[in-house]
Amino acid sequence: MTDDRDTLKVINNFALRLIAIPTKHELAWFIAREVVGPLGFDDCVVYLYDEEKEVLRQTAAIGELKNPTSEEIRNPLEIRIGQGITGHVAQFQEPLVIDVLSKDDRYIPDIGIAQSEICVPLVADGRLFGVIDSESPTAFHFTDTHLQTLTTVAAMASAKLRLLEQDRTLEMHEKLLAAEKETLHALHVAETANKAKTDFLATMSHELRTPLTSIRGALGLLNASVISNQTEDNQSLLDMAMRNCDALVNLVNDFLDYEKIIAGKMVLSAAPVEIGQLAKSTVDISQGLAQTYSIRFVFNETTAPMWARVDETRYVQILRNLLSNAAKFSPIGSPVEISVDDTDTHIRTSVKDFGIGIADKHRFDVFERFTQIDSSDARRQSGTGLGLAISSSLAKSMDGILNFESSLGEGSVFYVDLPKIDNYPG
Repeated sequence: MTDDRDTLKVINNFALRLIAIPTKHELAWFIAREVVGPLGFDDCVVYLYDEEKEVLRQTAAIGELKNPTSEEIRNPLEIRIGQGITGHVAQFQEPLVIDVLSKDDRYIPDIGIAQSEICVPLVADGRLFGVIDSESPTAFHFTDTHLQTLTTVAAMASAKLRLLEQDRTLEMHEKLLAAEKETLHALHVAETANKAKTDFLATMSHELRTPLTSIRGALGLLNASVISNQTEDNQSLLDMAMRNCDALVNLVNDFLDYEKIIAGKMVLSAAPVEIGQLAKSTVDISQGLAQTYSIRFVFNETTAPMWARVDETRYVQILRNLLSNAAKFSPIGSPVEISVDDTDTHIRTSVKDFGIGIADKHRFDVFERFTQIDSSDARRQSGTGLGLAISSSLAKSMDGILNFESSLGEGSVFYVDLPKIDNYPG
């Protein structure tokens, strides 16, 4: 052990240099090499506490056998709280001097022969940061002076460890704030871009609707007034122009409807409607669509009237979307069966096709916006991918639900359930 003057010099040097030490690891090695060693301790191990694993880990050491070169530690121990003398000191946060280790069954042998040991906790504000431990090959080696000196070093080191922990917490907090700020900025940019996209689609759709309606009207008038000697080729071109114009009008209407839905501006006007007759009339006026795809719409006639409170226009829109999807993915010449049934609590409108079906992996994608599910090599028809998303939202707005059942390669049944009205109108 050094004399009082040398001890004071080492402690003062420690105090002066303490503030500049940047990490716990460097602090541990500084304590072992620059403080405890020069104070006359021939052996020293600094343990730092790992709160996550709840162990004391040998982080720095001096001693001919324990630390032969650089920052190498031979046999680096990990000791649990309460285990051995070191773990006992950590658990009770009180320093301990053992004069004869052979008489203490808590002793955990390390490298070298030891007869006595001194162990001091690193504690600040009641929080454990580690332990400073020193052993000697001589019994009764450590005195009160050793204990006082090592306790002073431990107190200074503990205060620094606390500051390093606070700095780390502050740094993490600042990083979190910076990340939160970046996230908010990215969210704002995304919302701005999304609004700009929505506004653009809405404006574009409105701008397209008027000329398309005019073109459709002009084509209709032209088709109605075709002279008797009109060539077959010209008539075919006119029919193709009308079909393409109708497709464009439907695309524009889909965009406008979707824009209203996401903006919360879709207004529905619900009233009691006899669903069976409305479904039949919708199927009847959609037979041209069936002819376009060379399939058949087969409506299963109902006998008893079935009433529900719906927006008639939007119900027709849902059913026409389901008919269109069924037609697109049905084999040529196959039927598409439409039925209306009373399920006690709901009126169910079903559209059954015998087409390609939908794989289970796509089950949760069907009603997502801009989704087009097709397992065939080439799509027969293009579209916005909005029809089912719009239909699902419309069904929910009428307190109903749109769902489906499907088997890959066998076909699908899409159905919309709407709350029924009992005993109406009578």
